[in-house]
Amino acid sequence: QTQMAAPSANEFKIKDLKSFHDEGAKKQDEMEKTLLTCAREHDVLCKRLYDKRANIIGQPDGTNGITAFWLNAMQKDETLNDILAESDEEILSYLKDVRAATCTDAEGYRLTFTFAPNPFFKNKTLERVDKCSILPLEGRKITFTASTATEIEWTQRPEGWSKKG
Repeated sequence: QTQMAAPSANEFKIKDLKSFHDEGAKKQDEMEKTLLTCAREHDVLCKRLYDKRANIIGQPDGTNGITAFWLNAMQKDETLNDILAESDEEILSYLKDVRAATCTDAEGYRLTFTFAPNPFFKNKTLERVDKCSILPLEGRKITFTASTATEIEWTQRPEGWSKKG
């Protein structure tokens, strides 16, 4: 009859290390869930500030505000300015509000763009939702799992604008 060898001291140590690793992974998951809950609570608190910002920038009908605020802000951002075309700027001159929020049904982000009535499309708001597998913590790469966007109901596209939407 074959005898089985007793586990070595290293096998016990490896078993303990695996247990520690599993416990650490569980704590990581708990932390990410806590951060997601905090991000959602933060969104609720910031809504009031976003509303005040929108009132200062201007009403959706274009009165009492700062003309082309979002267009100017985007032009001053180095990353955004590099990708804006003149035809984009024409559309963005109608942009009245931009809001970011954490998705409520999964990890990810929702960007909502509110426009004044314009000659280019019928939509009042356009949304883009990017879902990811983890929250972006310092030094961690975000892995996006899905992206969706509002279908644009075009009435006319700006001259020279060939992007699909």
